[in-house]
Amino acid sequence: MLRHIALIACLALGATASAITPGDLPNYGTINNDAGNAAFVAMLPALNAAFANPPGSAGSTFFEQSTYDAGWDVRIWFISHDSDYPNALGVATTAGDATTGTIAFPTGAGRTLGDYIDITTGAAGSPFVLTNHPDAAHTWWADSSLNADCLSHLQWSLVGIDATSWWYALALDDQFDGGDRDWNDLRVAFQFTQKVATPEPGTWALIIGFAGIAAVLWRRQQLALG
Repeated sequence: MLRHIALIACLALGATASAITPGDLPNYGTINNDAGNAAFVAMLPALNAAFANPPGSAGSTFFEQSTYDAGWDVRIWFISHDSDYPNALGVATTAGDATTGTIAFPTGAGRTLGDYIDITTGAAGSPFVLTNHPDAAHTWWADSSLNADCLSHLQWSLVGIDATSWWYALALDDQFDGGDRDWNDLRVAFQFTQKVATPEPGTWALIIGFAGIAAVLWRRQQLALG
């Protein structure tokens, strides 16, 4: 019964949401490319391994969480885009409200591996994707209850921790009502680097709730891989 009520509420929310285009929102700034960045290159195998086990597959470590915590410099790296939809990626200050968002990549089309954008506000953020296809304009969040079809379309996976940063894969499945569930429509990496003095990596999970949840999943994955 409660699930039925939640589904009705979710569908009602989606029905009342208005379409937003990337042109309606500000941009973070200039997109650069640093495909040879040593930290990025070192993390690529782990990112590709995560994407090879998308949500719903055996061994997948992807999960939903709408918002990451404040206190981080964020660099978003472009990995790949395989969709007929433009798929603009943005980050909102309020989950579920794209009008509070800023666009990172106005479209996934034409982007190159290693393209990146920096977010240095230190604020909490909620990633979202605007499909804005002529036949289907939708806004997808990493929380099923915020999506118009009440299905999961955007999920995270913690893929690694280096000397300065936490790295997450973010995968998109962009088709309304399920589609092909291939989770390759847009793939990016989020690199989180703490803005203040950096504690030992072992203590970060105690400080950052978002990282703490994912760290458990990542450690389980490492144990599973033996």
